[in-house]
Amino acid sequence: MKLFNIHQKIILSIPSHHIIACYYVEYENDHIVTMKYVSARDKSSTIELIIFLLNDRYEADELCSSMDFCFRAIFIANEQNSDIRKKLSLLTLSLSSAQQLRNSFDSTTSSTPSTIRSLSLASASSACVISPEASTIVDDGLSTPRRRHRRSHHRHDDKSSNKSSTKSTSQIIQNYLLNLQLELKPNELAEFGKLLTEWQSNQLSTKQFVKQTAHLYGESRRNLLDGLHDFVPVDEQTWFLEYLNNLKSTSSSLLSSNESLQDVDTF
Repeated sequence: MKLFNIHQKIILSIPSHHIIACYYVEYENDHIVTMKYVSARDKSSTIELIIFLLNDRYEADELCSSMDFCFRAIFIANEQNSDIRKKLSLLTLSLSSAQQLRNSFDSTTSSTPSTIRSLSLASASSACVISPEASTIVDDGLSTPRRRHRRSHHRHDDKSSNKSSTKSTSQIIQNYLLNLQLELKPNELAEFGKLLTEWQSNQLSTKQFVKQTAHLYGESRRNLLDGLHDFVPVDEQTWFLEYLNNLKSTSSSLLSSNESLQDVDTF
């Protein structure tokens, strides 16, 4: 067992895929986060527990949410074995967690002497089975495997694309999620999550989803639409880019008319 004050270097020294569970304990004025992880030293693996003392509850919740996000990014959002719906599913879950986090700070804090919050990271790994032969991921809740998602550009350079695919996917999702949390209000985050769910369940087409999302963001936050590019299916990316260009060319006219971003189309 190890006791530390929270520090970025300590967190980075623990590989995310070695973490088994993360626990948050609030007792009186103390905010404590513990992590159970696998330590591989001297060619032997041992289970260790590390304890962090944090400044406040917000810092503790932020740390727990970050660890949960990293786990999902590593084991669920692998770009080579994941399609668009897997990525959007990760984004939806993360947005939902962010919404719950905001609600928890808006509500009255419980008067009980201690509050224990647990993130069961290990259980999520049982949700998917990797099939190397077919390069697919089979979800236990689905009857059909998911095909590998491929980008439309740089197809001639597979080695270069594969080398940076995992890193780029997690960065894209994380950066876009952070932007949404900064730019959108809680009710707008909930509405965006609803649109994602309807898109994933085929209740909305890609064009409908993009237009309604543009309407949700409004003219002042139109730049957020650019972040959807990597989530749009390959066969819809040409339309998406044309739609963005059309928005830019019509922005001045929108300011002096009643036409909304949702009504703008390219053909």
